Amino acid sequence: MSVRGLSEKLGIIPHTYRVLIWSGFNHDNLFAMLRAMLVASLGHGGTTAKAQPLMQYQTLIVIPRPAGGYYIVNSEKGLVDPNNPHLTGTDTCDPLLLMHP
Repeated sequence: MSVRGLSEKLGIIPHTYRVLIWSGFNHDNLFAMLRAMLVASLGHGGTTAKAQPLMQYQTLIVIPRPAGGYYIVNSEKGLVDPNNPHLTGTDTCDPLLLMHP
């Protein structure tokens, strides 16, 4: 998903993020969920062992949804939008947070 964010230095900039809509939290482990998303993103042959080293490059934020539940937003510099290879990921969620004071 491409999301536009605001950079104090660059103005409005687009980045690619993975977004999961989650209804609520009970005993969910966000980091385990992120690792599972990474395994899926690796495609055929993706394993937890292959995803684990990638965890250090992830950024993760949780934003409440007006309709209830949460957006779980994740990105990394190596993430590329399959529909637009010019849109890449980021190692920070600051551009998103700057838009929503």
